Amino acid sequence: MVNKYRKKTLNSIDQKVLLTSFFVGSTSPIAYWKPILLNNFPGSETGDTLLADAVVFSGAMPGMFGSYKGNVDGAFVHHDPTLAAIALAVAAGIRLSDIVAICFGTGFMRNTLGSESAGWGAQQWQQGDPERPNYHLQPLLINGTISPILNISLNGTSTNLRAPRKIF
Repeated sequence: MVNKYRKKTLNSIDQKVLLTSFFVGSTSPIAYWKPILLNNFPGSETGDTLLADAVVFSGAMPGMFGSYKGNVDGAFVHHDPTLAAIALAVAAGIRLSDIVAICFGTGFMRNTLGSESAGWGAQQWQQGDPERPNYHLQPLLINGTISPILNISLNGTSTNLRAPRKIF
């Protein structure tokens, strides 16, 4: 049963999907970094990508896994690909009322940095400030330490966003 899934491409599945990845390059001197929106929407340039490859491309988190075929986790491109997927669907002629979006995220993270970060330099942003640890960040799985800049980069979209009460 596993073998039949190894041959499936994005175009071979009925559901429209979008996965993000970040191409970090190859040994070719012309293969530069670039974001990739792997999808099977009409006119897609990535529809022939194997489904298994697309999933691994989208989840190969540096520090925990190596790159896969030159690709790393899509969080480095787009933390939440929901808006991109909806835009592609609408551009392909799908009515907004017919779209159902499912987004698996990490949930709300109660991270904070105190105003003491105003005086930080590169070292404190990368490693935190052990002299004044007046902030609340979870250690990253990458190396088990706190890294404010990586934490913001990877978890910055985990917020408790609310619509404004008054529009100016």
